[in-house]
Amino acid sequence: MYTIELEDETALILNQLAMQQGKTVNEWIKELAAQFVPVKSDVSKTSRPIGLAKDKGVPLPDSFFEPLPDDLLAAFNGREN
Repeated sequence: MYTIELEDETALILNQLAMQQGKTVNEWIKELAAQFVPVKSDVSKTSRPIGLAKDKGVPLPDSFFEPLPDDLLAAFNGREN
């Protein structure tokens, strides 16, 4: 575990390098303290095949793929009709 007081850019760079190496870093900024702990991801790096769940779930009606009404599109874009 590294303890770094962030007083300049050099300390910030060292902090970032330590975190990239998977090390826990403690930071004190004025009177505030923070601890950064690396997160280990179990997510697979391979992509899922297309159509993996095509036979599962709720079937969508054909109307799902029709264009949205103008008033609804306007609302999504922050406009009023």
